[in-house]
Amino acid sequence: MANDNENPLLLDIKKPEFSAKRPLVVWQKLFLLFVFAALAAGMWKMPWYTTRVLIAVSTFFYLIFTVYKLMLVRLSVSRSSEIVVSKEELNSIREEDIPLYSILVPLYKEPESIKQVIESINALDYPPHLKEVQILLEEDDMETRKAAGTIRLPEGFSITIVPKSFPRTKPKACNIGLAKAHGKYLVIYDAEDKPEHDQLKKAIVAFKKVSPSVICLQSKLNFYNQQQNL
Repeated sequence: MANDNENPLLLDIKKPEFSAKRPLVVWQKLFLLFVFAALAAGMWKMPWYTTRVLIAVSTFFYLIFTVYKLMLVRLSVSRSSEIVVSKEELNSIREEDIPLYSILVPLYKEPESIKQVIESINALDYPPHLKEVQILLEEDDMETRKAAGTIRLPEGFSITIVPKSFPRTKPKACNIGLAKAHGKYLVIYDAEDKPEHDQLKKAIVAFKKVSPSVICLQSKLNFYNQQQNL
């Protein structure tokens, strides 16, 4: 198991401009204070005129967002960004060209899912010694940690304990996992995910077919519990 107690504050110390620990800087606070003061003064002195201005501004931004959404709809139906990977391309991947692949699996209060997700990732068609799998568990999530302790982890798997800190979110856990990752590629799986066995190799081929400026690919999502209703 890995534990890094300085990770929650590491970004704030080394690169504070990228940290969300301080949501607003001074000028942003002053600007919001000015806006609220102006609105309060306007509603006190000229309530009818201020109300009309607020409605006009709100309508303007609403129209902008509507036009933007319509543009996105048009782009989505006018062209496809799907990348098709053939079996021949998968078979052409040489063993010596397969890179280290980092896999992050953040879990929180999901003891019943940990065994299934480990089995699904272990079943991926990828060399075990080239899979760097981190099961990310919160420090105080004793239930899931206990369940993880009963499982014999396959080759390439490890448990990373995320120190207790705020915000209590899976993205925070993934930030800590990312700091420990060494792979050329990285993927994040959720507890309920059952990825196709050749998904990692498909991603390698897909990245070779796109521009070097592309840093992220989204796999097609499917569901296997169509009869379940939460």
